[in-house]
Amino acid sequence: GVPPEKVDVIHNGIDLAAFDREPAVDLQEKFAGIGNNDKVIGMVANFNREVKRADLFINAAAEVLKQHDNVRFLLIGGGELEHQLKNQISCLGLQGKVILGGKKEPSAPYIKSFDIGVLTSDSEGFSNVLLEYMAAGIPVVATDVGGNREIIRNQWLGHLVPKGDWVALAHSICMLLDDDAHCIELAENAREN
Repeated sequence: GVPPEKVDVIHNGIDLAAFDREPAVDLQEKFAGIGNNDKVIGMVANFNREVKRADLFINAAAEVLKQHDNVRFLLIGGGELEHQLKNQISCLGLQGKVILGGKKEPSAPYIKSFDIGVLTSDSEGFSNVLLEYMAAGIPVVATDVGGNREIIRNQWLGHLVPKGDWVALAHSICMLLDDDAHCIELAENAREN
């Protein structure tokens, strides 16, 4: 019953100065299986909520790894679904390639060491983790749902893919892995915006 002209939306934000103070973590020191020349595709998510769709991240990893063997997939987070995710990783033969890194607070030092940040939610508000990926200056691939499309202008600030489509997710990740110049452009645009 409130007229739209009386509504103002105040989006979440990131304190870039505070974000920048956190030094990046050396992922090779923290996680066995990540080598010197490996690209790290990362996702930060709550494993208590199926809507975050970490299973899609793992399915996309299996597809990407068919084309790129020097890539590791790192899931930062914890929760009730962790056992299910471990089983999926095992069934797909992705041990050592997809790493469950556990819950990390703060997550910013880990995000800063990702080469690509991913968000696979089936629904989303105005995502803090997307803002953190962008603040870290890394290219982003996210599902085209909710507030994600308010944050990411497709092909300018990141890549948007249809929800539930792990094949499209894998394709976008591969495109970024194959195009360093586009990754740099996306990261610079994201950090500036």
